[in-house]
Amino acid sequence: MNKLNKLLKEKGILLADGATGTNLIPMGLDSGQAPEAWNFDHIDRIQKLHQSFIDAGSDILVTNSFGGTARRLHLHDLHDRVVEINKAAAEIAGDLVAKSGREIVVAGSVGPTGDLLVPLGELTYEGAVEAFEEQMTGLKQGGVDVAWIETMSSPEEIDAAIEAANKVGLDYVVTASFDTAGNTMMGHSPSAFAGRWLRRTRVQRRLVQTAASARPICWWPQLIWSPMQTAFLLWPKPMRASPKSQATKWCIPAHLS
Repeated sequence: MNKLNKLLKEKGILLADGATGTNLIPMGLDSGQAPEAWNFDHIDRIQKLHQSFIDAGSDILVTNSFGGTARRLHLHDLHDRVVEINKAAAEIAGDLVAKSGREIVVAGSVGPTGDLLVPLGELTYEGAVEAFEEQMTGLKQGGVDVAWIETMSSPEEIDAAIEAANKVGLDYVVTASFDTAGNTMMGHSPSAFAGRWLRRTRVQRRLVQTAASARPICWWPQLIWSPMQTAFLLWPKPMRASPKSQATKWCIPAHLS
């Protein structure tokens, strides 16, 4: 049993940390700057942010690696340091967790590539798998407990990230972002997502939980609960709700069998 499942079984509800990039802006992150570069340039600031979440009681600490694929890092001329950057992100979080004196999950943040997959864009499915696999290799080398596949909109891109996690050998959490209309940017509903990965997890067993996040923050309890209610009807795994702001994120287990 991985650490996340163990803590979910023990506590039922887990407290995760807040929005990493959002919190780095008041710490000096400039517009257009890669947050992942701070894993080398400003390690002390990343440590300070992680420590603030630990001190606040977080059970899950998400690494500073959201844009850690080569597809995103090439915008900052960092595409040749993918494994190094992600390994560092995991180690920074892991070192603080080791000193905390309690069990905390280190979740390796894996965000979208920023590119559309064919036929809407130029990124092939195989290219997406390769990008995610390279990132997750670094995260695994750094010691993360799970891959935290987050804020996704495209089922195909999630499929690619899942395939990469399975290749690398990491358990994973999947999250999708839903707008005020209750769909992802690509037009997919919560029930469509839940049904798709319910079928998948009958074969793939590394999935730990799925999740919903909502934009904007206004009236977030209603925006969060509506897609989660829909998914609850189909989904037997733990679920995570996340308002997209500096507000705290929650991991909420479903009680369906």
